[in-house]
Amino acid sequence: MILAAVVMTGPAQAKRSYLNSVNETCSTSYDCDLCHEDPGGGGPLTPDGAGYRDSGYDPTYFCPGTVCTDNDGDGFATEGGSCGAVDCDYNNAAINPGDAEISDDVVDNDCDNNAHCDDNECTNAPVCQTGSEPEICDDGIDNDGDNKVDCADKKDCNGDPACTGGGGGDPEICTDGIDNDGDGRADCEDRDCRRDPACTNGGGGGEPEVCNDGIDNDGDGKTDCADKKDCGKDPAC
Repeated sequence: MILAAVVMTGPAQAKRSYLNSVNETCSTSYDCDLCHEDPGGGGPLTPDGAGYRDSGYDPTYFCPGTVCTDNDGDGFATEGGSCGAVDCDYNNAAINPGDAEISDDVVDNDCDNNAHCDDNECTNAPVCQTGSEPEICDDGIDNDGDNKVDCADKKDCNGDPACTGGGGGDPEICTDGIDNDGDGRADCEDRDCRRDPACTNGGGGGEPEVCNDGIDNDGDGKTDCADKKDCGKDPAC
């Protein structure tokens, strides 16, 4: 929509409201030739008319004495309006509305409120082509786009060293409470420990269940009298 002719009906009346808004905001008395080559309004825009349109019809665009702040010297100011597109980072000259979006730095480089792969400029960037790459099992990224990351992607990473005694080659230690091999499971919950003495024969390194100490001594998930297998006939139960 643009500043229009003086006819006060239909679309012309709506367009005239832009001119009224400018005059009221800036305390000016501009007429339609402010934005149109035809003094009566309508038709081709003047350079100022095009700038006003590109500002999103910001009424302050025509206010005299507007100060434009460009701290980082990149040619873009923070005020918008007659100062042009808004600089979203006035302390970094590499970030402004005229800059290209960088696809792998998670920064909104071009100030369009979209960063990284969310910006349509990055649609064809290799880093944004999820679903087309094989899963890398230790980078924390869903490379193949199946909503499963690293070792949780059993289909692709089940036999990967990072997920089977991997984690830099560290074997699982079955009694230290740590996920040594980086597969998301620690100690007896890790299939690597299924034959370890700590996880067989009652677990706990082979310790028998003591039926009145409030401790799961044999590591079977049942404590004292709740461990029917070991304490069912104990006097304490």
